[in-house]
Amino acid sequence: MKRTFYAIIVVLLALVGIAACTSQPAKAADYTDPAVLAKLIAGSEPYFLLDVRTPEEYAEGHIPTALNTMLSDMPSNLPAMNKDDVVIVYCRSGSRSGQAAKMLRDMGYTNLFDFLGVSRWTGEVHTGDAP
Repeated sequence: MKRTFYAIIVVLLALVGIAACTSQPAKAADYTDPAVLAKLIAGSEPYFLLDVRTPEEYAEGHIPTALNTMLSDMPSNLPAMNKDDVVIVYCRSGSRSGQAAKMLRDMGYTNLFDFLGVSRWTGEVHTGDAP
């Protein structure tokens, strides 16, 4: 009787262990969502927000905290970033940001998000040149 009881306990513990190992990891934040990006900007978590448009487009209006890193100048003008830093790229409509995201992914950046176009941004927009 005791052997059966212990055997059942061992089987149950094994099943619990297997279930724990196969459970889904926590989902990463979706920084392609304007509301989630706004929370990131307002918070204290480190990130890089790259506006890959021309300096003229950037000056006309950009997302607060964005760094102007023109696509045609990449990768030579990238800020100092680690490969696992949160990096979000955007442009006017999503074409250049898609190219930038592919370039960064090919360079080994792993925590990369393509916000697509600045027109999706629903928050405050800053004007003027890069600091």
